[in-house]
Amino acid sequence: MAHLIGWRLIPLQFSQQRYESDFRFAIARVTDNAEPVALMAGEAVEREELRTRFWRLVRNWTALVQRQTRLIAFTAGYGHVSTVFPILVVSPAYLTGAITLGALVQAHLAFQRVEGAFAFCIGAYPKIAEWKAIMDRLAQFEAAMKVVDTHRDPHAQIAFVPTPGRNLAIDNLVVRLGSGDPIATVPAIKLAPGEGLLVSGQSGSGKSSLFRALAGLWPLGDGAIKLPETGRVLALPQRPYFPLGTLRQALTYPTLAEQVDDTALRDAMAATGLIHLVPRLDEEAEWATVLSGGEQQRVAFARALIAKPSVLLLDEAVTTLEEAEADALYRMLAERLPETIIISIGRAALLAPLHARAIVLDGVAASARGAARAMAPAPA
Repeated sequence: MAHLIGWRLIPLQFSQQRYESDFRFAIARVTDNAEPVALMAGEAVEREELRTRFWRLVRNWTALVQRQTRLIAFTAGYGHVSTVFPILVVSPAYLTGAITLGALVQAHLAFQRVEGAFAFCIGAYPKIAEWKAIMDRLAQFEAAMKVVDTHRDPHAQIAFVPTPGRNLAIDNLVVRLGSGDPIATVPAIKLAPGEGLLVSGQSGSGKSSLFRALAGLWPLGDGAIKLPETGRVLALPQRPYFPLGTLRQALTYPTLAEQVDDTALRDAMAATGLIHLVPRLDEEAEWATVLSGGEQQRVAFARALIAKPSVLLLDEAVTTLEEAEADALYRMLAERLPETIIISIGRAALLAPLHARAIVLDGVAASARGAARAMAPAPA
């Protein structure tokens, strides 16, 4: 009876945890994007979405409480009945003189002990249902992780080959979407230390997918990417990521702050125009909102100076800066990292003079095939 009444607690507890997680995620997402939401006056849309998720949570919680109330009513009633049940059964024998009062009390106590042991699951049923719901969620998560770890996409044919020396080579590279459709085709390229390559093209031509492939994050496609065996590849996205903590850690990311010499850190800040932030190095703040867009992109260049990678990938790294500022930062990189291969995505008119070579990916949509239209030296 307890199971017939209470088994619904398991899916309700499961859903309750899911709805709570969904609601917390939605609140955190709106908080992280509060400024663009406010600028576009999107409060009504966000409020409606939060209200929908909240009432979904409340409805499930109400059903959960109702089901728990039924189960508690049964268990409480069962507890009261089990107290008087042995007395009612044995009383006729006592009244007829077949047993003594002591035997009646002994029978009652013995029944209570046995019944109490067997009734453990009835009293603990709500907790057992909650435990089962948690285990179901963990089991689903573990199964999903196993799928991720063991899944081998048939389109993941890009070979990432570490090679001696510090050259980078791309051989017959075709980057594909998850559907298998090609999005970018790149001709054979070999870059020596200190050389720069500009990747340009219209939106949807596969520039970002190519960068993910060069960073080792996108194996879908064909061909080979031969990376330097020594050194590291550092990819800097258009919107820099800022970890929690001090400005010092934000500047040295992804290297631990204590592994970076203070002199080298201050030198990188001075070179990238962030010298005014030196007094705030050990201040903790939400730096993604404290710093302006231009300062954030300067932080990315400071990270490159600190990391000194063999290959540096810059994805629209100067979109918030003036042309003169962008030109100065790129020339500073070339001067201070003379052995680093720099591959950039950006505006050809602005960045072409700063890169020795350039390719243009041609495509009209993300699902259309992109082909490298040209690869030629850019003016020095």
